[in-house]
Amino acid sequence: MFYDGFFDINGDGKMDGFEEFMEYKAFRDFEESLESDDFDPELDEELDYLEDEDYLDDDLEDDEYEEDEYDYDSDESGFVALGKLIEELSKLGLEIEASLEYGDGEEDTREETETEKTKEYKPSPEWKNRSEKKKEKILLSSFDVLKDDVLLNHDSLHQIFRQLETTNPRLMIEMWEYLLEENWDAVVRDTELYNSVGFYLTSEMMMTLTEEEAITWVEDRIIESPRISEAVFKYSPNLPPWTTSLWATQVKRKRFEYADKVFRLMQANRKNNFNNIGTLNDCWSGIFENCIDQFLLSDQMYWGKSVSFDRECKDPEIYEYLSRCADEVTDPKERARINVLLVKLL
Repeated sequence: MFYDGFFDINGDGKMDGFEEFMEYKAFRDFEESLESDDFDPELDEELDYLEDEDYLDDDLEDDEYEEDEYDYDSDESGFVALGKLIEELSKLGLEIEASLEYGDGEEDTREETETEKTKEYKPSPEWKNRSEKKKEKILLSSFDVLKDDVLLNHDSLHQIFRQLETTNPRLMIEMWEYLLEENWDAVVRDTELYNSVGFYLTSEMMMTLTEEEAITWVEDRIIESPRISEAVFKYSPNLPPWTTSLWATQVKRKRFEYADKVFRLMQANRKNNFNNIGTLNDCWSGIFENCIDQFLLSDQMYWGKSVSFDRECKDPEIYEYLSRCADEVTDPKERARINVLLVKLL
């Protein structure tokens, strides 16, 4: 039933069976506040209506109950009492919605008390440290169980590596090196895409790691590790853009020594079809296009980052380095495509 916007009682008739004391107490508290404050007189009419309809019992004698005395502020008594009424009636199982006005129709701008505020939980540094150690312990024990069957457990292993990439990149690199050592024959031998140990430990692993910003913290370690860099760039069954993005980031940072190491390893890859202009762009022109368009001409710093393509790159050092790399591409058509791309840097 709706009462002129002041409050809404969603009951199903009279409050039969509820504690009379509580309903009377709430009614008298509210009635008293109206007498002591210049509150909206229409509320008197609403209470009279409730009383007439037996929603509030007025047959009880005043002296049957001991009333609580409230020390109301003259500006707040109506507000506090109506709030009290809502609180007491809600204990009786009624759902009440109230539209309260404070003072002369102004909004209540009082600051919330500490009990009214929603307190945001902030874990202590000690708790966070214990949590990280516990998480790392779980990941390590899981790795120990799953490591002997990469083909079957590659999804779970990749999740472990993604977690550690952020929290403990040094440990992640050591675990990756361990898996490569234990499966090196398969890494060197496997040429199958999407269903081989070599693929899961190289191209697929790189796709997992380059989706997160944490790759910027570990890309140097990947290139510096002889075992990982060889596996990823020389023995991977393919060279998709997320893998070659490490070459692009080194070029962008003008770390040409690291970039050249990656480029030489890619040149030595006998599994990747550099003449295949396909969806993965793992041909030479695709690798250069990814480097220039996705990194040099944007603000992108790792593969998984969304980018803004509004940047120019007119660095002569970068242009000269890429021109030298392009000259080493043996296929004349691919070399011509790369030279067209290089014009964007002039």
